[in-house]
Amino acid sequence: ALLRCCAWDNMVGARVWLNGIEMGTLPLTGGFLPGHIDVPQRALASLQMENRVHIEPVDGCRGALGNLVLEVVLPGGRHVRTQVFEDIYAWSDQWDAWDLATVQKMKQGMPLTTVLSFR
Repeated sequence: ALLRCCAWDNMVGARVWLNGIEMGTLPLTGGFLPGHIDVPQRALASLQMENRVHIEPVDGCRGALGNLVLEVVLPGGRHVRTQVFEDIYAWSDQWDAWDLATVQKMKQGMPLTTVLSFR
């Protein structure tokens, strides 16, 4: 199982929790390219139809994060994914010029908490 996302700039090291279980930190990505973090074995049993994702940015974060999606391979090899979360969360003003309705401005140090749903 994976948590996929796209990140811009300084999101490396952001701590990630899934349903209250710490998963680790976001990997280095840039240019809003896709990346992922593996869902550890200890968190697999917590997966539900609706899953709470909590991400704490590093101090001084000026990055952005978006396109959050959980992907799971079921027994038998079938892939299932949550609906792609299209909002972009920005801890800086770098996205202001784009004037996108999907950009959510985050205060410095403010964690991101959202729900990803399998449908």
